[in-house]
Amino acid sequence: LIEAQRGQDMQPHMPATTSVAVTDEAAQLWLARGGSDFESVLSSGAVALIDASYLIEQSERPDGVMLPRQALPDAAFVSLSELKAAQNPFPFLRIACCSHCWLQPDHPDPRGHNLRAVGRALKLLVKSFGRFAVFIDFMCIHQRCRGAGGAPQPRTHTDEGG
Repeated sequence: LIEAQRGQDMQPHMPATTSVAVTDEAAQLWLARGGSDFESVLSSGAVALIDASYLIEQSERPDGVMLPRQALPDAAFVSLSELKAAQNPFPFLRIACCSHCWLQPDHPDPRGHNLRAVGRALKLLVKSFGRFAVFIDFMCIHQRCRGAGGAPQPRTHTDEGG
């Protein structure tokens, strides 16, 4: 399933590098709202935020499930400049954070139940306020126990910290 959703022309699972122009107003709003606090972690590649539109699209697919970062296409991610440019007069950063309980030990949402609920909420958020980036740990942080294709890998002694 993961390989089928990835397709053949996927880019590496690093942060998006799309560069867009950021207006002076958007840059000032980014700084005023504390956006600079996120720049080092986003620029380093440790965290890659997901485009809410991508999550909405996946949530509307009959076979849509959350994929680990290693299995996501480049188009799933929002670049730092895109995030800065998305700032507008609404008084908050364009970052939404989602936390939910894993439904199985090997996958947080194997049937897409939580993804569909998140997708519905994001659709309302985007409709009301514009573009958003989303943090969901499974999708935004490299998963140590998964291969480059996103498939679960057996844990080793070193995975357990020993």
